[in-house]
Amino acid sequence: MTASRPLVLLPGLSDAPAAWQQVTTAARNSFSVLTPDLPWPVPGKQTRSEKPMSLPDGAAAVLDSLDRAGIAATNVCGAGLGAMVALQLAADHPDRVEGLALITRQVPLSGLLMSLPAVVSRLLPATAVQRLGAGQDQLLALLDQVRPVDATPLARRVNTPALVLCGARDPINRRASESLAKSLPSGGMHLLPQAGPSWLDDHPQLLVEALRTFLAAPE
Repeated sequence: MTASRPLVLLPGLSDAPAAWQQVTTAARNSFSVLTPDLPWPVPGKQTRSEKPMSLPDGAAAVLDSLDRAGIAATNVCGAGLGAMVALQLAADHPDRVEGLALITRQVPLSGLLMSLPAVVSRLLPATAVQRLGAGQDQLLALLDQVRPVDATPLARRVNTPALVLCGARDPINRRASESLAKSLPSGGMHLLPQAGPSWLDDHPQLLVEALRTFLAAPE
């Protein structure tokens, strides 16, 4: 790793890989970027997870990547389910997380997702259901692992400085973002001017610029 500040990137399940590749490439100008493999299906890969997803497993995978890279503490940026993993990591291992940048995900829900609590439905997009590469029985098992998670008590355990990012023209995610920011003891919210619901896919450089500002990284 280089001497620049470390940064872990945790995309959401349905985020466009190309957009996050642009984020990763641009962020390397200011950060030592780590993109851990999480223990569940990846968009664009026709794979099946043999084990239902869980936030502790995701956090453990990130922690293992940090240990193998020799990183004592890092900044973490997560979107959707990646944001939930980032919260779990910061709640369970506060000494390993210096700062958090979080992006919510919310879309009109399918009938399958209506049984999820509001916070999970905000962070796990309905489009992810079609990309998990799993049958209905396995999918229900995966979602059942997420069902008990309530982000409010989890977020309240996180004292790490945190910033919730949302597009100024994204009314769907704005309420979810405000709720998450208010739940974080050291959290705040930043609205990206002129940005709509798909800002991360359309303008990934906005995320890198926000991270540089929030984390005070050099240009």
